[in-house]
Amino acid sequence: DLFSADCHGPAPMSLQRLSTLPPFSIAMLSLFGLGWIFCFLTFLLSVPELVEMKIFYRDVLKISSDELQTVPWSVVLKQLIEAQRVHQLCITVRELDQLDITNLITRRTNYMIALYAKNTLPTEISIPFLGEWQFMPLVLQWNIDYVLSRCIFDGYSNVRPRVM
Repeated sequence: DLFSADCHGPAPMSLQRLSTLPPFSIAMLSLFGLGWIFCFLTFLLSVPELVEMKIFYRDVLKISSDELQTVPWSVVLKQLIEAQRVHQLCITVRELDQLDITNLITRRTNYMIALYAKNTLPTEISIPFLGEWQFMPLVLQWNIDYVLSRCIFDGYSNVRPRVM
């Protein structure tokens, strides 16, 4: 039995063995445990939104969970356009077309591309003896995306009135 003996003879598994671990190992195990708990809580908090999305696809778009794996994007677009006529999903326009839906989905990405194109973001770093280098750390990209998604755009991908 695994818990009653190890390779050196009988040694029951117990929490007392944790006290023999070095402090660094205990700290790493604790950080891992906290990270795992954080990920699990994040998952639990996203479940209601995922259920709501599943209901939307099933009831409004008439696309089952089984079909969702293989349905072409053109069918989803057609169903969204039909749902707009019936349920008035988007209140800014009376009727949606494929271009409107694509613009709504890619609005934040297009805004980010425009910020780069207009050189409003500092993407160059000066390195002595080597000159200017294009540089955009991933962490900076995440922070800019966070600012765009939380501060500039609302939950419906519209620019907040206070930003205008």
